[in-house]
Amino acid sequence: MLGLECPDLEMKVWASKWNERAYFSTRKVKLDHDYLSMAVLVQEIVNADYAFVIHTTTTSSGDPSEIYAEVVKGFGETLVGAYPGRAMSFVLTLPR
Repeated sequence: MLGLECPDLEMKVWASKWNERAYFSTRKVKLDHDYLSMAVLVQEIVNADYAFVIHTTTTSSGDPSEIYAEVVKGFGETLVGAYPGRAMSFVLTLPR
């Protein structure tokens, strides 16, 4: 990808914890930047009809009984990258 080897790309993602967007986002929600950890997920890409991300806690409310999911048609670039587009999303409330 773009003439970079996988370790170079992993380092670029890992370093994004310290970029301007991350810094201001953590300040906005009053989160201690030193508390954050960064991880890089490397996985095989398959030819998918849909891609999704599931958050085990709703990010807006923090309610642990709610699961928030986002789904897009095709690959997940719209979900995980800074690409234009809109995902279908829903909240599932777990029984207590």
